Amino acid sequence: MVLALGSNVGDRKVNMERAVVFIGEHIGAIKGQSGLYRSGAWGFEGSEFLNMVLVCETELGPRQALNRMKVYEKEEGREKTKDGYEDRLIDIDIIYYGDRTVDEPGLHIPHWAIALRMFVLAPLAEILPEAIHPTLGLTSLEMLERCKDETICERLK
Repeated sequence: MVLALGSNVGDRKVNMERAVVFIGEHIGAIKGQSGLYRSGAWGFEGSEFLNMVLVCETELGPRQALNRMKVYEKEEGREKTKDGYEDRLIDIDIIYYGDRTVDEPGLHIPHWAIALRMFVLAPLAEILPEAIHPTLGLTSLEMLERCKDETICERLK
């Protein structure tokens, strides 16, 4: 399973580190991890984000993993106050679950916006450059090269 993480509230780096520990302990073994990327807010006016992508080996099904991650987000203080995008302490999205496709209420795999978001594609291409999107048939690098998102996205040193 491939996960995208983001945070733009509080100590963003600590938020990300805590989420990685949670995933390793409650979702599955971390098999790959991108660097941290600094990016602008996407889809709303907000503070800068830190983003990363993880590869996780799990025995959980997609819905079970998603439910655990949403409970964790809420426990960590994420509050959804309106429809649409807003600042968040931690956000964890399932990007891929092997080559499976899922289209259920609240769960869409592959994530519907992978190819539109530089902050997902840059870290994804860093750790899985040749991974093929199960419905688009494009590699991470090909999607990155074609992405029209002009939002700032820089890898931190």
